[in-house]
Amino acid sequence: MKPLSLSLAALVAALVCARADIIAQWDFNNTNAPSPLPPAIGVGSASLIGGSTAAYVSGVSLDHGGTNKAWSTKTYPAATNGNKTTGVQFNVSTVGYHDISLSWYQENSTTASRYVRLQYTLDGAAFTDGDVIAIDKDSSYTNKTINLSAIPVATNNPLFGFRLVAEFQSTATGSGAASYVATKNGSVYGTAGTIHYDLVTVSGTPFPPTNYAPSITGLSNQTVRVNQATPSLPFTVLDTETPAAGLTLARASSNPAVVPAANIVFGGGDSSRTVTVTAGSQAGAALVTVYIVLGILYESFIHPLTILSGLPAAGFGALVTLMIFRSSWLPPEWRVTDLNIYGFVGLIMLVGIVKKNAIMMIDFALEAQRSEGKSPAEAIFEGCLVRFRPIMMTTMAALMGTLPIALGMGAGAESRRPLGLAVVGGLVFSQILTLYMTPVFYLYMDSFQHWLHKDKKEAAMDELEAAAGD
Repeated sequence: MKPLSLSLAALVAALVCARADIIAQWDFNNTNAPSPLPPAIGVGSASLIGGSTAAYVSGVSLDHGGTNKAWSTKTYPAATNGNKTTGVQFNVSTVGYHDISLSWYQENSTTASRYVRLQYTLDGAAFTDGDVIAIDKDSSYTNKTINLSAIPVATNNPLFGFRLVAEFQSTATGSGAASYVATKNGSVYGTAGTIHYDLVTVSGTPFPPTNYAPSITGLSNQTVRVNQATPSLPFTVLDTETPAAGLTLARASSNPAVVPAANIVFGGGDSSRTVTVTAGSQAGAALVTVYIVLGILYESFIHPLTILSGLPAAGFGALVTLMIFRSSWLPPEWRVTDLNIYGFVGLIMLVGIVKKNAIMMIDFALEAQRSEGKSPAEAIFEGCLVRFRPIMMTTMAALMGTLPIALGMGAGAESRRPLGLAVVGGLVFSQILTLYMTPVFYLYMDSFQHWLHKDKKEAAMDELEAAAGD
């Protein structure tokens, strides 16, 4: 069982190692490479520091590429000089990788420094001491591996780098001579000693691919009238992971009452798409709501129509006023834009203000008919006389309140002017007409209501006579 356990452990270790990717590797087989040396795999640089020099010698037998060379570094300081200043330096970005590890093959000559310190940098400038590398056997390559996974900032770092520098025995081991010592026991350190490096490799585990959000080009602001559509607006959709043809666009409206989601229509294909937006209409919903409320209030399906009869005049007056103030003969500072959202709000306000005039007259006329027995003509005539003053008072109050908006007074007033113009124009026009139109409409609708009731009574009498004959 024991050999089996060892084999399984070796297999797991091999699988774990297989997960790591080579970020950069220097095999030093290109003897004509410029300085600093680029890696054979990946991107980075290798350079000499502290006055050291280098030549090319035979590399480790595991290196099967090309000329199989190694980097032979020499010209190290005198035995008691320049502790941890001379050696080689490697710079490589670890962006996109974690669990960083270093490995290389090292061969020391007999008189080279036995101790080498690994130093790493996380900002490209300041270096921190890492592991001590001790080589006590000369003239053969030794594989060294350093795991930096415990150093989080080595992960995903564009400024990562490391050094291998000769070190005194005293600082490497905490005791011994304050100088370099030779690799082989019984030998004496010398500046002519050489340290060969081969297959210097920086490895790491790549991060899982990021699912980036799709990108959509912006659209310019559009002005559109009620119940009208924008032109077909082009835009582009792109995604890093998914082909553009596989992207599905979802439509949503921040204000469904103004622009229902169903009024947003996409077109095009692949990355080139289009969108068309049709503005909705709130006026229909407002009129239906008003009609239902008035029908409940007056217990009639007819007279709510009488009350609403003044709204077309108000809407006509508002639109004509806005058209006048869009004319080119007006000074630019007096012109307004198309019917925007503020102008539309003004039309909604007119529904409440204008129907108030008719309510005041018709409410009085209906009460006079029901309680005093007056004819429809007498009742509506008296209603016009009695309610004329309150109608004028409320209308003038609304006019005076919206006149500053129509004149464009105050900061940012130019965007609100359509609201004021729509209300002022609609009120003036409807006020002139409704005092005449509403009484006439009231009489016609009352006659229509009596005609309906008369037909119903005649039909009922015919049924009773038929039943009596039987």
